Amino acid sequence: MIDLDLFPGNASGARAFNGEPFVQDNVLRVVESGQQVRYAVWVDGARQPVVGRRVLPHGRWQTVRLADVPGMTAEFGLPNAVDSHNTWSMAMDADGYLHISGNHHNHPLRYARSTNPRSITAWTAAPMVGTNEGSVTYPQFVRVGTGLLFFYRDGLSGTGNVLVNRYDTVSKTWSRLHSPLIDAVASAESPYLHYIGLGPDDSIHIAVIWRDSGAETNNDVCHARSTDGGVTWRQMNGTALSLPLTHGGWPPALDTPPTNFGLLNSCGMAVDANGHPHIGNEQWSSGQRTQYSHLYWNGTSWTNEVLTDWQYAMPFSVGANAVNAELSRPALVCAGGRTYMLYRHNRERPGALMLRDITPGGDQAEASILNLPLWGCEFSINARTTIDHGRLEVLVCPARQEDVTPPALPVNKWAAIDTCWANQVAGVISISLDDLDDVVHGRVRAPGLELIASTAMEGSAYFTPTLSTSPVGLASFQVLIPGEYAGRRLVARHAGRWNLDQGSATSYTVELNQTGTARASLTTATALTTPVLMWHPVALLDTSNMDDGTYVSLTAKVAGGSGSPRLRMTTGTLQVFAIVGSDGRPL
Repeated sequence: MIDLDLFPGNASGARAFNGEPFVQDNVLRVVESGQQVRYAVWVDGARQPVVGRRVLPHGRWQTVRLADVPGMTAEFGLPNAVDSHNTWSMAMDADGYLHISGNHHNHPLRYARSTNPRSITAWTAAPMVGTNEGSVTYPQFVRVGTGLLFFYRDGLSGTGNVLVNRYDTVSKTWSRLHSPLIDAVASAESPYLHYIGLGPDDSIHIAVIWRDSGAETNNDVCHARSTDGGVTWRQMNGTALSLPLTHGGWPPALDTPPTNFGLLNSCGMAVDANGHPHIGNEQWSSGQRTQYSHLYWNGTSWTNEVLTDWQYAMPFSVGANAVNAELSRPALVCAGGRTYMLYRHNRERPGALMLRDITPGGDQAEASILNLPLWGCEFSINARTTIDHGRLEVLVCPARQEDVTPPALPVNKWAAIDTCWANQVAGVISISLDDLDDVVHGRVRAPGLELIASTAMEGSAYFTPTLSTSPVGLASFQVLIPGEYAGRRLVARHAGRWNLDQGSATSYTVELNQTGTARASLTTATALTTPVLMWHPVALLDTSNMDDGTYVSLTAKVAGGSGSPRLRMTTGTLQVFAIVGSDGRPL
């Protein structure tokens, strides 16, 4: 069974800050008074950080916006920056207090701790140590045994060191464990951490890719392990490493050329039952064709296995973010003696979140675990949850990457403006590790979208838009929502080819009641001055008070020009979907 636990309300996909491979972590599972409880942090449609708590399996979500918490600093009331670096991470310490940090890209530290254990209603914002907290990026919490560590980059790319803080549950204070753990200044390169792996013996595993300047200079994958809570670090062969770690003093697990190997920083890592690390990477084959690779410790040495053989180039000349927009960086999980890779590929596996068995010598079986267009969303798998609860859990939210056109895509699927991404559905995928083999061999149905209503344009039609901000609809181009879906999670999307004789136009998907009054504007898409044929991101409908006469319609407005501008749609499709669970029932 694949469980899809949807968050209440909407989430923002303006950028991928609700899902990146370096997030550690945005979903927690803990035991409280014998009950399984889920905590999560996400950015809502207004770009505000939200913390949620739900007792599993049937409790309702309790949520709080951090901006609404009395006493929180003004920093927590700012809308999340429109930048995929600006993620949120959360952890629970041994006494049940929640710790949260986020919305950073070379920004002063934002950190808060819950005022009470196992509660999300009251928080206290504060510094951690008080030094080297003025330029923070990539906050990562690591819970090891009863201890809690906080890794982050201090400083800009190129000179930013990796620092580690340690939390004392007795004094409820943080202290600096390493300043730095990894020295970028001495290395004259930036170290970029992957997701931090945890072994079954509570060992900590870090993997780093080094970068000089642009993404084409990503080089060498280094690995280190600590068995004493992050105090000392060794190679997998047992050789001690001198601190702080530097590129020159840290033998790589994968030795690459200094440029143009195709590595992307900040991918996934997992540790198997034998304590052997498995690191997911991207690298080029000939012709700058990006492939996935699996770097792992086989018990005596490191082995790097290329997993794919895709035949189209994705050069960094178009921007590394364009590669992330096309395919996600890999996230890994180990279970039952096997290793699995979670990924999204918008060309090879459109509209699906894929799980592949990448165990060396295995059959490389794969299947979708979610049938939903996720666009630029990326993923991190909570390592603590896999160890403590035997489950793969990951937050999913359709999202836009940075301002890029993925090079392998036939059209610019990212042309929709940011408001088009503000009304996304988000939630948590959860799978028992015991079921992963059945999942990758297609013996378990994936949750996802089920079409319940649609219409398509035949021939062409004219909108008669006004120059005002009020959109005017094409009355015949709408679909009726079946009344039995009231209270269910529904999404809509549209595509169309347009022609405009003057000015600029904006199209909308709008939810209407039976009298034709707009209940909600769901999506917004610009750039209609040039013919566009593209699917817009799915948009979440409000079905809380839906009646038997609720419609979804396509509308438009025009800005600029003079007289009576004419907007003609020559092709168009409007679709409404229910989100169904693994059992086929609407959620």
